[in-house]
Amino acid sequence: MRKAGYILIPLVLIGFVLIGQKTVFVSDARGIAFAYITTPAATTTTNAGQYYYFASTFTNETAVNFGVVSDTLTYTGMKGMAQVMFTASLTTDTNNTEVTVAIKKNGVVEANSEMTVEISSTTDIMPIVVWDLIAINPGDNLSIWIKSDKAGAVITPVKGTTSAVIH
Repeated sequence: MRKAGYILIPLVLIGFVLIGQKTVFVSDARGIAFAYITTPAATTTTNAGQYYYFASTFTNETAVNFGVVSDTLTYTGMKGMAQVMFTASLTTDTNNTEVTVAIKKNGVVEANSEMTVEISSTTDIMPIVVWDLIAINPGDNLSIWIKSDKAGAVITPVKGTTSAVIH
């Protein structure tokens, strides 16, 4: 949802806030990226509790000061703070599975980004939103990772998007 000149971030149960708790015009951003899942792919969590690269293919709508290689965003702008968000609806082939999605920067999980959802049934489609504010430098890589509490669970997105705005 947009209001002329502003980017708004939806927050569940809170409504909308302006980025950075202040008025931010798009021209103020040091970098921006937006992508959506074009080819949903299953991720098998061979070992319970271990993160696996999110297997789906993304198409980039916008990329300013970001390079994209193998669905990983590489920041090419100036040092700043990244507001990174990933949203998806997920299914699994295993009942009563807790699925955790996280953002990794340079191969390390950003602890505040970890979000978990329980998928009770193989017929359920559950939404998940991951959002974090991350210090970012030129050359930093951002990617989406997934794990479950069940070994061998196969997790598949139905739809999803990811975005990053650098200030």
